[in-house]
Amino acid sequence: MNANSSAMTNTTMADHQTVQDLQARLKRLTFAIHGDGSARTGLPSPTQNHGSHPAAQIKDLRRQLQSLASRSGAVNEVLQLQATYPEVLSPPTSNVTLPPTALAALVVSHARLYESLSAQLNTLQSLSVPDAAALTALSALQPRVSKASDRQQQQAREFAELRARSAAVVEQWYVGGVLGMGEKWAEWEERLRDVELTVRRMEGAAKRERGLV
Repeated sequence: MNANSSAMTNTTMADHQTVQDLQARLKRLTFAIHGDGSARTGLPSPTQNHGSHPAAQIKDLRRQLQSLASRSGAVNEVLQLQATYPEVLSPPTSNVTLPPTALAALVVSHARLYESLSAQLNTLQSLSVPDAAALTALSALQPRVSKASDRQQQQAREFAELRARSAAVVEQWYVGGVLGMGEKWAEWEERLRDVELTVRRMEGAAKRERGLV
């Protein structure tokens, strides 16, 4: 009887430990989705009643998971994917044919890599979170930055319009002033040549008349 009682006690302890592990996983899942303070989101917190039967605790865990799925679209989608494609989340079959001694030697040969990776992870955990004050101040300036950007674009459009109008004025001055005056000077020179020829002919005719007299 003592052996049977001890076996039942060990089984009960293992069941309670399994339930506690499931509770911890559900708590981490709730924290990952809703952050801390699950009570503020209306979600039930994982049960802490270690004296209840494991079957009742598992039933309570299922109820909490269903409540979490009903309140979170992401969890509901994951459950739907699991129901539609169960092979995705099922563990793959291992094709490793190495004996345990060879696997152990392989793990030992990569021990330094594991230590290096662990040190890097510890370094990442020790990094402090940057102060959000600068980002908050920058976010507060976003409306002013948007207004300044709109004003700059408006000024750029006005400058482009002024450049186009200035180019039109310069073109008008060049065509009407420079080219127009050039044409007028050419016309005047031609008229002066005609007048000069007329004067010379008149002078020649007058000289011939005086010579005959």
